[in-house]
Amino acid sequence: MSRSRTRDVAKPDKYDGKAGLDTFLAKFEACAEYNKWTRKAKAAHLKSALTRDAADLFQGNARASYSELVELLQRRYGSREQQEVFKLELKSKRRKPGQDIQSLAHEVEKLVIQAYPRAPSDIHETLSIDSFIDALADPPLQCRLREREPSNLNEAVSTALRLEAIAKSTLHADQTMRRHTRAAKLEMDEVHDEDCQNRPPSKAAGTPTSPERGKVSSKKARHNSSTTERALQSPVQKQGKEI
Repeated sequence: MSRSRTRDVAKPDKYDGKAGLDTFLAKFEACAEYNKWTRKAKAAHLKSALTRDAADLFQGNARASYSELVELLQRRYGSREQQEVFKLELKSKRRKPGQDIQSLAHEVEKLVIQAYPRAPSDIHETLSIDSFIDALADPPLQCRLREREPSNLNEAVSTALRLEAIAKSTLHADQTMRRHTRAAKLEMDEVHDEDCQNRPPSKAAGTPTSPERGKVSSKKARHNSSTTERALQSPVQKQGKEI
């Protein structure tokens, strides 16, 4: 007994007017073709796929055909001005604190497609690589990555991951060495302070030590002896003169 199989239905993405219109319409057309929708069904599914600001387009246009809805979308979101907005956003794109490299590359690639929807794939690749490197906002990493000259975005991402891992490892080793150096210095300072505390107190400035006191006493004794001799010789010399 044969069992009938229900064919899977491809569901289109939602569109709120912020993503690239050309990408959304291309994916919607793929879903419509796979599901074998009629133009009436395509209009109904397109209306249900629009959300937020984009959903306001069919207010007052509830009976609009599929072609009319696409024209309304292109008039609002497919203009050259919209692409210029994406170009400015791509140019100012920078890596957020704590953001991983893979998610940054994904955001850059998405903006490139939105800003240059009709550019060839090789131009998309070149723009994605350059914009990705600029968005890293890490001059040493950017310089080393440009020196590698990656041929595509995937290669640029894998190279950036490897270079960043090396840089973090080197930084960690340097920080560990500095901590060990500081610990050794603190230990030496503590030993020095302990030696100073155990050392006998020094004599007051100007107070001679025992050997020095001996030298001073000897010099003082010789000086007193000379003075006494001169005092005794003076009367004798005086008497001799008188004689």
